[in-house]
Amino acid sequence: MSIVRGRPWPAAGEELWTEADLDQALEWKRHHAELCPRCGTNPKDWRDERGRHLDPPPFEAKAVHCFGCDEVDALYESIKSDHGGEVPKSWRVVLVPYTEEAETT
Repeated sequence: MSIVRGRPWPAAGEELWTEADLDQALEWKRHHAELCPRCGTNPKDWRDERGRHLDPPPFEAKAVHCFGCDEVDALYESIKSDHGGEVPKSWRVVLVPYTEEAETT
């Protein structure tokens, strides 16, 4: 059994990753390399077993408004205005849970 599948933390000198773990990690990496970086689908999802485009398609695009992205975009705009129109490469914006204390700091 491996640490990935619930093995207790290994003792000193024991391998952290088993051969099966490494095989699974490589398969996961191969699988994700096939996915579209923009939409996350696999090109195979859109074709039948003969390679023809599926009709109807298996997915449809849907517009979804994310209020979290609104917050991220607003802060990026503020950072840009404070730094000559660009966000410094060392900066990133993350969402954290709101607290009353954050209002005062």
